[in-house]
Amino acid sequence: MLITVVRYFGGTLLGTGGLIKAYKEAAAEAIGNAEIVEKTVDDAIEIIFDYALLNEVMRVLKQFEEVKWRQDFTESCRMHLEVRRSLSPRLNNMLISIHGVTIVDR
Repeated sequence: MLITVVRYFGGTLLGTGGLIKAYKEAAAEAIGNAEIVEKTVDDAIEIIFDYALLNEVMRVLKQFEEVKWRQDFTESCRMHLEVRRSLSPRLNNMLISIHGVTIVDR
């Protein structure tokens, strides 16, 4: 974490103690008003498969709570997956092991 405080001199000399107090209060107020945002590095995966494999694919996806997906079911099943990069190789291997599932390069 980095906090930067900028003070424009307005003609009032605060002295060392006053500057430290002003910077400390500004930093504490910034931290108090801050919102924590958690971000992850995700991989996007697109898969295509026949309807007959839907249960098998869903069984794999439900093992990964972190996976988000959108589905497009027309003449074949197409799913757009987002998964944490650290889990991506394991998910890819499990999906590839299902005969008939194709992973599309994006």
